Amino acid sequence: MAHPLDLRGYTTATLTFTDQAVAGTSDSLFVFVSTNNGVSSTLIGASGPSSTWTPRTFDLTPYVGNASVQVRFVFQNNCGDCCGVDWYVDDVLITAK
Repeated sequence: MAHPLDLRGYTTATLTFTDQAVAGTSDSLFVFVSTNNGVSSTLIGASGPSSTWTPRTFDLTPYVGNASVQVRFVFQNNCGDCCGVDWYVDDVLITAK
């Protein structure tokens, strides 16, 4: 998880990033948000296998007003090394207005 973000005083927020993944059909690529320093987190979406860099966008508006918002990326490998196990995430940006 990244350092906590303070989203107080905003009305909208968006998470964007690009990713590329070599993953098996049973693997999962998740994006979670926590507002309590990682004690618990909420799944806000998932990504999928992609052989090219793919832009992704997730709405963080339900989390505006919170003083401590953290994003977590989780690659759940269920098929082992048989399919490749790489998930690359780049250009992570959180925009709040």
